[in-house]
Amino acid sequence: MKYVFNVVLAFVVIWVVWSVIDHEPRKESVSVAVMDGMVSFDGARITKTCSNYFQMPVSVEFNNDEMYVSNISDPDEDGLGYVCRMSLYGDIVDTLRIPALNAPKGMLEHDGYLYITDVNRVLKYDLSRDTLVSTIDVPDAKSLFDMAKDRTGRLFVSDTQCERILCIDGDTAKIFAADTLLAGVSGLCSYNGYLYAACQKRIVRIDNAGRMRVFAYTAYPVCGICSDDEGNFLTTDVSGNIYVVSSGKQQLLVSKRQGVSGADIGYIPEQRLLVVPTNSGNSVEIYEIGRYLQQ
Repeated sequence: MKYVFNVVLAFVVIWVVWSVIDHEPRKESVSVAVMDGMVSFDGARITKTCSNYFQMPVSVEFNNDEMYVSNISDPDEDGLGYVCRMSLYGDIVDTLRIPALNAPKGMLEHDGYLYITDVNRVLKYDLSRDTLVSTIDVPDAKSLFDMAKDRTGRLFVSDTQCERILCIDGDTAKIFAADTLLAGVSGLCSYNGYLYAACQKRIVRIDNAGRMRVFAYTAYPVCGICSDDEGNFLTTDVSGNIYVVSSGKQQLLVSKRQGVSGADIGYIPEQRLLVVPTNSGNSVEIYEIGRYLQQ
C-alpha cells in the first residue's frame, strides 16, 4: 500500500512540475494597454493613396524598387484573384501572369521567387522569368494568410482557421507550431531571431524551436503586423486602425477610415514608409512614419 501511495505521489509531483514548465511562458506575458503618454511619436503622414486597379487588396511585399499587392477581387474565391506589380511611388506596372487565383493574401520574396498564399496552397513565382514555377499544396489547410522568413531563410505561413503555423521546406509544408494560442492567427513577421504572430487580441512570440508565449495583448483584434527594425511593431486591426506597439504599450497611430477594413501591412525601414492595403477600401495607402520619442 505504501508503495502504491509513493508511486501515486511521485506521479502527481511530476505532473505538477510538467504543468508549471509547460505553462510558465504564458504567465509571463506582457500586457498591453492603450498608450498613456509613456511613448509618443511625431506623426504618421499619408503621402499617397492609390485607388486604381485594386479589388480588395490584402497584402504587400517589397522587392528592390518594386512592390507587389495581392487582390482577392471576390470573397467567393472563384478564381478572379490577382497580384499586381507597382513602383514604390504607387504607380501600377503590370499584373503577374498567374491563372485562377482564388484568394491570394500573404506574400514573401525569397531568392528571386515570390511566394503567394492562396487558401490551401502556396504558389512559387519566378520574378526574373515572370512565370509560375510550382504549387505547394498544404494538407488540411483552410485559410492560409501571411508569410514570413527568419534570418536563416526558413519560410513560414499562417493558417488562420487551423490554429497553426507551417514551415515551407522545398516544395512541402510541415507544421512548425500548433496551439490554441494561435487561434485566429493572421499576420506574421520576423524580428531579432523570433517569429511574431498576430492572433486575435494578442501578439504571440515564437522561438526557433516553435516554443511560444504571449508577447503582448492588444485592445482590438490584430490583423497585420510588421517590425520597424527598432524593436517596435506596427499593427492593423479588423476595422482598419493602425497602431504602434512599443515598450509594452499600444498607441493609436492612424484612425480607421471610411470603408477600410483590416489587412496585412508592409514597412520599408530605410525610408520609414508604411504601405497599407485597405481590403474593402479598394486602395493602397502609403504613410511616412515619424520617429518614436521615448520619454
